[in-house]
Amino acid sequence: MSVLELKRLARITLVAIAIAPSPTLAVESPADAALPPPIEIPFELSHGKILLPVTVGRSRQLHVILDTGMAYEGLLLYKDLSAELDLGNTVDIQIGGAGAGKPSTGIMADSVSFHVGTHELTNQRIIVLRDSPLSGFPNDGVTGYSLFGRHAVEIDYSRETIRLHRPRSVPPDSSWVAIPLRLASNQIPWLDASVSITGRDSVPLAVYVDLASSDTIELLIRDGMKFQLPQDTREASLGTGLSGDIHGRVGTIASLALGPFVLRDVGAAFPEGAARSKQPGADGVLGNGFFQRFHVIFDYAAERLYMK
Repeated sequence: MSVLELKRLARITLVAIAIAPSPTLAVESPADAALPPPIEIPFELSHGKILLPVTVGRSRQLHVILDTGMAYEGLLLYKDLSAELDLGNTVDIQIGGAGAGKPSTGIMADSVSFHVGTHELTNQRIIVLRDSPLSGFPNDGVTGYSLFGRHAVEIDYSRETIRLHRPRSVPPDSSWVAIPLRLASNQIPWLDASVSITGRDSVPLAVYVDLASSDTIELLIRDGMKFQLPQDTREASLGTGLSGDIHGRVGTIASLALGPFVLRDVGAAFPEGAARSKQPGADGVLGNGFFQRFHVIFDYAAERLYMK
């Protein structure tokens, strides 16, 4: 089940939310010699999602998804763990997200600290959901901008390790390809990609990155969409959001391209756009199923995605 719910967390009703080189990175500038070593965080790749080890105070170790759609500094827990956590003063909130149902409700605390691995993050916002349809999920929540907003985030899928570098400090060597990345006002990263449905014409698309999605590509069904559905699609349940279930179709497209990287015969999801995505202007969503085929660095400050 795709965790499509987590990416619209920027839409919180009551609040407007917002390495010295590893062996694979070549840094030649003498000034960079003084950079601290990268912070390394192990992760588990489970069902196409990056799970980080997180603790809040003296809590048990939580298993939290790394999500580019988590567009504010903090942690969203979609199980009611408030009894385990010492959050201090909290306020009640409602959170809308994917799905056709009602928003989820929960509590929010500010100026809280938590650890990702051994790395401490301070002055964070923590939200604990109380009646979410996600409460039955095996994972505990999501985090994202706490890492992506403060660091250049290197994801080494082969070693299941994240390295946190100082932003703009790690220009990779010539083995890496730099791809322009742009941030929307809600801090969601966007890329320019293209797809070919049948293998004939290629269609340029505006897509945003959603590492909480295990799909390779989700093409949004909505009025004025730039592509035609493949002939061999079938109906499918595509996941659960903060506001309920997501439905659509699945099928195979001839190709998906990002910069010079081209995938052939790609499994694609075709969710109903109104339920799946709250991002205006999006043609599709590029998920972790795409990125886990590569070694990547997201450097928001430099507005670059590096891939190889």
